[in-house]
Amino acid sequence: TPYFATVQHYNLTLTVVAQLVFSCTEYEAGRLGKFLNETLTQLSVWKGDEATYEKECSAVRGFNLKYDDSSKKVSYEEFVKLVYKWHVRIAKSFLS
Repeated sequence: TPYFATVQHYNLTLTVVAQLVFSCTEYEAGRLGKFLNETLTQLSVWKGDEATYEKECSAVRGFNLKYDDSSKKVSYEEFVKLVYKWHVRIAKSFLS
């Protein structure tokens, strides 16, 4: 989707996971698990291959560091660090 802030979306979504985990019913937790699976699968595809990341993400405005600054894109190395940060955040939410 043009102009969708993809990086900010993932960052915000994976930040609130900790609150969601402990406030879900069993049914909702199952759906949350499926959502996280799909989310992390897509992030893994982009993280796993620099060529795929460059092809699918480098020209998309949603991969800017700041949404209003189109000159500064998230590099592949920065993206790998972000994905690692998000994985740590999710792991901590399950362990707390």
